[in-house]
Amino acid sequence: MPNAKNPPQKSSPPSREFMQAVLHAGSISVDCELCDRTHFVNDEKAGDFEEGELERLRENYRQNPDKYVSHNGPEMISYGYLAGKQVVDGCPPVIWHRNMKDFIGMIDMLLHLTLKQELQK
Repeated sequence: MPNAKNPPQKSSPPSREFMQAVLHAGSISVDCELCDRTHFVNDEKAGDFEEGELERLRENYRQNPDKYVSHNGPEMISYGYLAGKQVVDGCPPVIWHRNMKDFIGMIDMLLHLTLKQELQK
C-alpha cells in the first residue's frame, strides 16, 4: 500500500467502474475543473455549435494549447462531478491522483472531527 515511506511508483488511470460511477453526461465543450482546461470536440459534425463557436475554440487552442484540449471525432466528451468539481473523462492520471488525494484528505478531516465530537460527548 502506498504511503510516505512507500510512494506509488506510477499513477494509473481511474478504473472503468469508478469512471462509470462518476460520469453521467456528454457535451461538445466542457470546462474541466481538475485540469483547468476547456475540452472541445474538434469536428463540425459533433453537435450544435453556436455560430463561430468552433472557430473560436480552435483559435483559442492555437493560441493557448495548455488551456484547451482538442478531441478528434464526432463523439461527445464524457464528464461528471467529483467532490463538487466538474471533471472530464480522460484527464491525466497525475491530476486525478493529486485531486483524489485532496478529496480523501477532506474525508479524513471530516471523520476526525466527527470522532472528536463523539468522544467529547
